[in-house]
Amino acid sequence: MDTELPEDVKMIQSTCIKIREEELMPLEKVVMDLDKKGGWGNEFPKEISDKLKKRAMEVGLWCGDLPTELGGGGLSTLAQNVCTEEFMQTIAPFPRSPGIGARILLGASEEVKEKYFDKFIKGELSSSFVQSEPGAGSDVSGIQTTAVLEGDTWHINGHKLWISGADKADIAFIVAVTDKAKGTHGGISTFVVDTHQPGWKVVRKIATMGGTDFAMSTCEVLLEDVTTPKNHIVGEEGRGFAQASKFLSNNRVHMGAMYVGWGTRCLNMSTDYAKKRVTFGEPLSNRQAVQWMLVDSAIDIHATRLMVQHASWWTDKYPEKDNRQMSSMCRVFGSEMGLKVIDRSIQIHGGIGYSKDLPLEMIYRRARLFTIGEGPNEIQRYIIARNIFRG
Repeated sequence: MDTELPEDVKMIQSTCIKIREEELMPLEKVVMDLDKKGGWGNEFPKEISDKLKKRAMEVGLWCGDLPTELGGGGLSTLAQNVCTEEFMQTIAPFPRSPGIGARILLGASEEVKEKYFDKFIKGELSSSFVQSEPGAGSDVSGIQTTAVLEGDTWHINGHKLWISGADKADIAFIVAVTDKAKGTHGGISTFVVDTHQPGWKVVRKIATMGGTDFAMSTCEVLLEDVTTPKNHIVGEEGRGFAQASKFLSNNRVHMGAMYVGWGTRCLNMSTDYAKKRVTFGEPLSNRQAVQWMLVDSAIDIHATRLMVQHASWWTDKYPEKDNRQMSSMCRVFGSEMGLKVIDRSIQIHGGIGYSKDLPLEMIYRRARLFTIGEGPNEIQRYIIARNIFRG
C-alpha cells in the first residue's frame, strides 16, 4: 500500500474541504442553536438540507459508494472515507446518501430494483435498516421477528428497537426469521418493505445522550402483520445474516474515519486555544501538561488515520475477502482514541469546553454512541480474538 493518497482522491478531498469551509462551517451556529433548544421537533431546515443534497449530487458525492453506471459517484472505499474524515470536522450535516438502501437493493430482484432503485438514487426515497430488537442487538441469533410466506406474500411480525431513521423511511430493510431451526445458518432473511402501510408503527423516537441528531433519529418500531410481496426478499432466503454482517463490517471502517475527523477538529481547536489562552502570564501552549495532551492526541489521530486508510485500501483491492478483523480494529481503536482526544480538548478548554458555547460537548455526545451502536466494542474484540485464534 502506498501511503500517499492517489491524485483522484486528493482532488475529491480538496472538494470536500472547500465545501466544508465555505458552506458547512457557516451553518454551525444554526446547528448549535437548534441543539440548545433540545427535543426532536427542531429539525434542520429542509431548504438547507435540500440545497446541500443538490450540492452533493453536483460534485459526485451523492451515493458515492455506487458505480457511476448505476447513478452513483463511483468512489472507492478510500475516497469515501477520506470524504468522511473531512466532513466530520464540522457539526453541520452534509447529506451524501438517502440511507443504506441503495447498496442493499443491489442484491434484490430485478423487479424490486426497477421499482425502487432510480427513485432512491435521485433522493426521492429514504430507507431504514431494521435489525435490532429489545433482546437481540449484537446477538442476531436472538431475533424474534418472524416472516411467514402465505401464497405470494410475506407476513412480518415483531418488535424492533434502536432503529435509525425509521420515522422518515419510505422503505425498510427488515431482518426476520424465516426458519427458526436453522438460526443464523440459513434461517434469517432480509426483506424490502414499503413502510406506508398500517402494520408499520413507529412507537416513539428515543431520546438519547446525543440529543438532536439532524441526520437521523433513533426509533422503536412495531411490525403488526406487515406485508411485502414474495419477490421482495434480498438475495437468497436464509442469507439475511450474511448480508447484514457484510454491510456492518464495511461501515465500521467508516466509523474509524468519523473519529479521525472529530479528533482532528478537536485537536485544531485545542491548539488554537492553547496559543491564545494566557494563565499566570504565559499561554497554555507553554505548559508541558497541555503540550503532552496535544502530542498524545496528534499521535492517536495519525495512527487511526493510517489504520483506516489501510483498511479502506485493502477493502478496495480485495472486495470479496473477509475484512471483519481489520474493520473491527478500526472501530475499536478509532472510537476509543476519538473519545480520548475529544475529552482532552474539553479539558484544555476548561469551563467553556464543557459549555454549549462551543461544539465540543456536542461532538462528545455524538461520538459516544459508536462504542455501542452497530455492535459494541466488546463484540468487536470478540471478533478480533476469534480471528486471532483461527490464525
